[in-house]
Amino acid sequence: MTGRHSSRALAALPRSSGYLAALGVCLAMALPFEAGAYGLAIALGSALLAALWRHLRLAVIAVAASVFMLAAWWWSWSCWPASADGERVRTEAVIDSLVTLRNGALEFDADVTLVSGVARGRTLRARIVWRAPPRPWPAAGERWQLLLQLRAPRVPALGARDAAREAFRDGIHARATVIASPLDRVVC
Repeated sequence: MTGRHSSRALAALPRSSGYLAALGVCLAMALPFEAGAYGLAIALGSALLAALWRHLRLAVIAVAASVFMLAAWWWSWSCWPASADGERVRTEAVIDSLVTLRNGALEFDADVTLVSGVARGRTLRARIVWRAPPRPWPAAGERWQLLLQLRAPRVPALGARDAAREAFRDGIHARATVIASPLDRVVC
């Protein structure tokens, strides 16, 4: 059989490339998410070797994998650190999603700039839960001064909803809960 769907179409790639790809996927699944630097180095090294061996398809695949690993690594680096979970900070938040009512609490996404704390001036995108919101409820586009308790996106237990992947998909760097305070007010 000939044509682009025949097994001859893949003859340009060595047989070992399939095994190496499978090994790479197994390593990526086994390594913790923070080990992205090693995965990135392996993918870039594979791209370089494939280019030197003149295997264009393999080089393109390795470069694409490197770009996606770099994006995931950058997101992981920019997230709120788990070591600072539970820290209370004064923030200025701009609500940039629809406000939804879920289990008796408001939930929305906001661009949050830290006004106090060690990371003063840092901007994060946070998914905020407000258990006792004021009336009228906050709306998209409003700027609020809030006292928040920040937590890192977590990797769940086996079989649970994967909040870390959901946060990566939505570009969320932290989870936050509004702490009732006289500081909570609309800025403009």
